[in-house]
Amino acid sequence: MRVTPGPLDVYEPLGDRSPERIFCKATKPRAALSRYVKETGTLEPYLSGISAEMIDFSKDGEWVVYIALPEASLVRSRIDGGERLQLTSPPLQATAPSWSPDGKQIGFMARMPGEGMQEHRIYLVTSSGDNLRMVQTGLGPSWSPDGRYLLFEHSSPSNPEAFHILDLKTNLVTDIPGSSDKSVPRWSPDGRYIAATADYWSKVAVFEFETQNWRTLTTYRGATLEEPGTRKGGGDGAFYPTWSHDGQWVFFIDWTPGFAGIYRISLSGGEPELVLDMMNPRTTPRTNYPGTLGGWFGLAPDDSILVAVQATEDEIYAIEWEDG
Repeated sequence: MRVTPGPLDVYEPLGDRSPERIFCKATKPRAALSRYVKETGTLEPYLSGISAEMIDFSKDGEWVVYIALPEASLVRSRIDGGERLQLTSPPLQATAPSWSPDGKQIGFMARMPGEGMQEHRIYLVTSSGDNLRMVQTGLGPSWSPDGRYLLFEHSSPSNPEAFHILDLKTNLVTDIPGSSDKSVPRWSPDGRYIAATADYWSKVAVFEFETQNWRTLTTYRGATLEEPGTRKGGGDGAFYPTWSHDGQWVFFIDWTPGFAGIYRISLSGGEPELVLDMMNPRTTPRTNYPGTLGGWFGLAPDDSILVAVQATEDEIYAIEWEDG
């Protein structure tokens, strides 16, 4: 019989004189949404430090959507925290929300407990919480600037391409050429490019719609390719390519040991610029919170870095029950 509710990690149970009560230590995973302050090199609470990640902002800057932790529920509110509305509920585990350009819909992906990464499904829901519907199997989504198309990721034995575009009016799906070794696609604000990780997280690359070609922006410092399709380094690599709001920069995480940090690189190329040093003791704690898809970062409307800082604490609980 289960006697503890929700996402609670319980350990060190201790019996009481009463047979209907035990004491135990318990941990409820929690994050604190924080913003990196470049001037001081420190992290400060953002939106009152709510336990959340994967935050996205409406185009007018009035609304936010985020994943509440640890439940992995989709939540929408005003930027000041008012008019909070939970859009999904457990056991559905939501992640990677994205506002439509007109602010009327929110796209996100979700799965049920126990399902694998490739079993994520893409959903749409109105910003008022109505008409929740699944539209595609895959990872993503990323909106086109006109709101008609969704860019998503999905691999299958019958189709080597990993990136696809769903036309929300016709339900037709088209492939992005040369995407078989790429992941985490993000549509640029002007609609002309796609940013993604390439060569199995070893590079950051962009696809240009006009030329239908890919070009590499940068290679992460620890990349050591033995042959196409293989990479040394375990969990290190380049992750979460994210466009600046003006579309001139691509931000990403580089997990190279000794050089771990959040970088940005110009769309025209050049050397990556370190934005947040994750080797710095004042900022390293952010890497401790795994979130729904691993260590996450995002951008505030002014392009300052947002992260989810580990804020979990142990507590002592008394658990009582009644026979019958």
